[in-house]
Amino acid sequence: MKKMLILAVIMSCSLAVQAEERKQEPKEVDYTMTKDTAPAEAAVEKKEEAPAPQEEAKPKQAEAPVQPAETAPGAAAEVKIGTGVTARELQGEGSSFTKETGTVYCWSLIKGAQPGTKVTHEWSLNGNKVFEIPLEVKSARSRTWSSKSITSIGNWSVKVLDEQGKELGAAAFEVK
Repeated sequence: MKKMLILAVIMSCSLAVQAEERKQEPKEVDYTMTKDTAPAEAAVEKKEEAPAPQEEAKPKQAEAPVQPAETAPGAAAEVKIGTGVTARELQGEGSSFTKETGTVYCWSLIKGAQPGTKVTHEWSLNGNKVFEIPLEVKSARSRTWSSKSITSIGNWSVKVLDEQGKELGAAAFEVK
């Protein structure tokens, strides 16, 4: 029971701090314990009351369109093609595969990008884009990969592109 009261006080203080940071009035919050659980496992139910209406409504300013995050100027990708990925490392690296290989993996090591940005693996067959997949960059040095079931023979390539479409790296392979 004491834990629940402490939790309620902490949550109330947290809301007050957040409201102060936003320079708004804190919302009144009613924390009650549900009756269908044991006291040690009681869930907290949060009920919020609507904030009081503002006296003077200010006209809304138009928001600037969201631009994709800029990739760092020195960003680059090491790109490899293989038959699998184990423990974030490429397996069966090669530049020529048979159609019977089934699935081919594009593994990339992104260096110098901003965390939270995205890169795209753009798969092409004989110069025509056939598949693309966006992948999140989680750190300045990030390993990521995608895979494609290979059902067509020909000259394949995979480009790693940043959010603006700039090529960070590429790899080519042949399927016989």
